[in-house]
Amino acid sequence: MNVLQKLYERDFPIITYQLHGRWYLRMFGHDIPGDPRNVTVLQNGRGSIHRHSSVEESINGILLAKVRDDTEYLKRTIRELEPTFEIVDILSRGLLTTREALVDLIGRMADWWPGIYISIHVPRDERFSASDRDVALKLRERTDKLEYQAFDTIRDSLESLYGPLSKFIFLDEVMSGTIPSEAVLQSRAADEWYVVDGEVLTQEEFSKVKEKLGFSLEENANVAGVTELKGQVAYPGVVRGSIQIVSKKEDLASFKEGSILVSPMTVPTFLPAMHKAIAFVTDEGGITCHAAIVAREMKKPCIIGTKIATKALKNGDMVEVDAGKGVVRILDR
Repeated sequence: MNVLQKLYERDFPIITYQLHGRWYLRMFGHDIPGDPRNVTVLQNGRGSIHRHSSVEESINGILLAKVRDDTEYLKRTIRELEPTFEIVDILSRGLLTTREALVDLIGRMADWWPGIYISIHVPRDERFSASDRDVALKLRERTDKLEYQAFDTIRDSLESLYGPLSKFIFLDEVMSGTIPSEAVLQSRAADEWYVVDGEVLTQEEFSKVKEKLGFSLEENANVAGVTELKGQVAYPGVVRGSIQIVSKKEDLASFKEGSILVSPMTVPTFLPAMHKAIAFVTDEGGITCHAAIVAREMKKPCIIGTKIATKALKNGDMVEVDAGKGVVRILDR
């Protein structure tokens, strides 16, 4: 039985998880083996994302084949993305005030998404040439803030247009303008939902899909008794301090100068806290993730990809971040 690995958790509206799944299919169709590829479990409005282990290797294989057939493929694809950077102007205007503007942004992001795959997957795979990896890494540095700003704009615009329960509106409802009543959304908020390759399923429907396809979801790691965490070094250095967990915008106001920022994964809205922090530790990420890029810019110790930092650590824990060895040690609780 295939076990879909848990990658991360996010506090996004349902349509965001649907978009991820549908964009995979739009780009790669069924060239990626494994079914399903992406599953999000939504409880209390928070999504836990699981992915089939074959996805990254399959994407890299597809891109490598394209590069072997056409050595200019990556560079040309990136050049062709230039017109889609009009999205920068859209995002600079702030909240979108109409459904039509929101639908337009979603369409532009779909056109922009091939560059995201290239910028994430190519830099960390040494089978690509050094020049291709460098081009892709520069694209990642250019698009990283835009990617999360776009998702923040979608979330905030949805809420502005339809209220706090808008995170339970489905993608097809936004695209068609058939927005459910508040009573329907309240009912959805009380239930558990699953997004499977872009389609929303109830718990009963999901159970049938699991049985039919023969897969399970990776369970949360047991963090009882953990005193040391390991991850990947994004920027070296050794510091000691008290940790504060930042997982959503509401956590930023209470972040204290000189603390160590611990997060599932940082996003551009976390920058005010990142400027105050002396180091960053994340559950997720690779060398092209937001935390890694910002750590290199700010020259602050950073360990990424610990998988369990936000679960194993508690606000106020005293820790040592050894970003030479990629180790976080709990000193005092």
